[in-house]
Amino acid sequence: MRILLAVLGVVLFGYQAAVMQHVFDQLWRPANQTSLGFRVGAPWPTVVAVEEGTGLVAGDRLTAVGGEPFDGTAQLDRAVATRFPGDQMTVTVSRGGESREVSWRLARTEPGEVSWTRWVYVGVVAGAMPLLCLVVGFWTVWMRPRDGVAWLLLGMMASFAHALDLGEYTSSSMAMRVVHSFLALAWPLGMASFAWFFPVTLPLERRAPWLKSVFFGPMLVLVGALATIPYLGYAESMGRSGILDWLFGMLRLRMPVQMATVSLFFFVLGWKAGVVKDPDQRRRIRTILQGCGAALAPLLVVLLAQILFRVQSELGLAIGIVMMAGFPMTLAYVVLVQRAFGVGVVIRQGLQYALAQRGMRLVQIAISIAIILTVLKLVEDPKNNRPKIITLVAGGVTAVLLLQRGATWAKGAIDRRFFREAYDSEQLLAGLGDDVRKIVETKLLVETVGRRVGAALHVEKLVIVLKEGGFAPVYPTAGVAVPAGLVAALDKARAPLSVYWEERGSWLYREPVGELDREWLKAGESELLLPLHGQERLLGFAALGPKRSEEPYSTNDIRLLKSVTMQTGLALDNARLTASVANEVAQRMMMSRELEIAREVQERLFPQKLPPVAGLEYAGYCRPARGVGGDYYDFLPLADGRFGIAIGDVSGKGIPAALLMASLQASLRGQTMAGNRDLASLMSNLNQLIFDLSPSNRYATFFYGEFDPATKELNFVNGGHNPPMILRGEEWIHLEAGGPVVGLFGPAVYEQSQITLMEGDLLIGFTDGISEAMNSADEEWGEDELAMWVKERREMGVGELIPEIMKGADAFAAGFPQHDDMTLVVARVTG
Repeated sequence: MRILLAVLGVVLFGYQAAVMQHVFDQLWRPANQTSLGFRVGAPWPTVVAVEEGTGLVAGDRLTAVGGEPFDGTAQLDRAVATRFPGDQMTVTVSRGGESREVSWRLARTEPGEVSWTRWVYVGVVAGAMPLLCLVVGFWTVWMRPRDGVAWLLLGMMASFAHALDLGEYTSSSMAMRVVHSFLALAWPLGMASFAWFFPVTLPLERRAPWLKSVFFGPMLVLVGALATIPYLGYAESMGRSGILDWLFGMLRLRMPVQMATVSLFFFVLGWKAGVVKDPDQRRRIRTILQGCGAALAPLLVVLLAQILFRVQSELGLAIGIVMMAGFPMTLAYVVLVQRAFGVGVVIRQGLQYALAQRGMRLVQIAISIAIILTVLKLVEDPKNNRPKIITLVAGGVTAVLLLQRGATWAKGAIDRRFFREAYDSEQLLAGLGDDVRKIVETKLLVETVGRRVGAALHVEKLVIVLKEGGFAPVYPTAGVAVPAGLVAALDKARAPLSVYWEERGSWLYREPVGELDREWLKAGESELLLPLHGQERLLGFAALGPKRSEEPYSTNDIRLLKSVTMQTGLALDNARLTASVANEVAQRMMMSRELEIAREVQERLFPQKLPPVAGLEYAGYCRPARGVGGDYYDFLPLADGRFGIAIGDVSGKGIPAALLMASLQASLRGQTMAGNRDLASLMSNLNQLIFDLSPSNRYATFFYGEFDPATKELNFVNGGHNPPMILRGEEWIHLEAGGPVVGLFGPAVYEQSQITLMEGDLLIGFTDGISEAMNSADEEWGEDELAMWVKERREMGVGELIPEIMKGADAFAAGFPQHDDMTLVVARVTG
């Protein structure tokens, strides 16, 4: 299709280039020519336009040239071509029923100076206007090659480019004269055809499809027949044909038929404007009527002035034709645009673009060139002094610098004066973009954006969708989940998406959008989708329905809405972050309170009183790393005066470890209360209980011993715990006998052992938080350092020794954060 368009473009632009070359050659280099002195017209072949000195009278009927019967204008062209100024010319005419031979001397046509107004007129009529029409027509078809209305517009533009005849300027060849004649006659037919088929045919067309043939058929035949007049009048052997008389008679109908056809253009479109239901199509028709009426009105005024008041002005005609450029631009606009704006919006956007920075740059360049040319002209004139030139340059430079500021002021003033509603909408949206940044509560943010956007643009159907698990409407009311295709399309586009159902190639009909997505859009009458992106992901989107005015969303609307939704997305991110932080703070406060309660409960699990035991001084201490922990120690008064000592370390930290520690304590106390004096069996029972109650990755190291004050014997079993140490003199005894850790395996066998304590023996039980205290160099305090530290302070009482050991561990770590619980049990045999 576009190959055909390219070939057609070469033909039409080539023809236009040939016309322009001939026209401007005639203006630029008008040659001395031999003047025939008359022309032949209707009724054929009647003498018309007679010059003085020929002896001919208007109305004479030409019968022979140079003694040869007249048979076409080609014969006249040959006669002039073979003669020079001053040569005799003889013709035979019929005047009053008598045949007369008339002779005269041929005169010379002297070239005169072409005025600048003539240059402007011819430049507009033969150059600018035809090129504009062709460019507009070809661009429209290039953008919509499969649209029949676009091709119809191209045909109309090709003919409309030659609606104004330049007479002899287009007669460089017979072929060009015939083509020009056809194009100059066909443009009203093109206008009527366009009005008939665009944007939809009339209901009358569906009831009587033959009606268009009745009207357009004879019109096409008439245009084709009249277009052959230049050829038939020129051709050999056609000069005496009665066909030309008939065609010249029909030529009188040209102007009335053309005026009637143009009137039909406006009549049909006006009729459609009243019966078409679709708002967009109705807007397109109104835009054509208003835009084309405004474009053609100045030329109509100039033509009426010429007819009624005999005012002849080629400059006025040129201005009228330049204004007529709005006609093809309006038609191309309504064909190409996906949704048409009203004329007011188009005018406002045009003014904004004209007053925009790029437009002002062009004006500034033009002013600068004018200043330079003026200065150069002044410099050449010796009468002009230097101060005058400097003043002019300074004034021009100031004007250029102030032009942009003036354009900005003018744009605002025009908006406030003539486009108040649109201006107010823009101000509301611009202010909303600033306001949403200050809102940190999601519900208030969504309600504010929805309410103010709807009020600014007069949109009654507006839905805001947010991701709350899935994507679902939250404004104006909550709704069911949105189909996934829409979400994926918006996330991929990361830009506003306009909904154009007529465009079969748009995103609406491509993956991932499916039928469910299209049904959702139709249910809400959505025309514009605006994604709400956070810093990293899509948070939701806004779906805007039609405006109350039925106007589509302009580029400026979309630009402002994009700014609003961008700020809204960031505000949503902040609101969710704020809510998350607030929730986390609340959770932390609740956990902190729960942790405090757990700490208090755990502290109650440790021995609250230390009952006296004959011959034994003892104490214990636990410092959890997280408020609560899994370290455990206990002192148990038993039957027969025996005394139980326990210390353990549950795997893990925090509350889970503390819960397992509580289970361990309860199980131990239950076993001891049952009177089980077989410590190996007791430890096996504890192992099985903990194994059954805890997850597979939970276990405890555990040491338990029973001291008999009467015999000073200590029976014990060690379930994988750091061996407690007994300092006896200068020797350290480690209590290692036992078995595996508690709760990691199922049934396990443990070994009970016994040691007799002596007066002065010092028992130190500890968890790995003490022996594995780390410093910043990743060095452990270790059991050897612990033993040395205790040995140096062996004379201290147990109550003083525990803080001193803790101080030693902390001094070694030197403030480096510790992540393990620290627990100590210290006992000394006193007698």
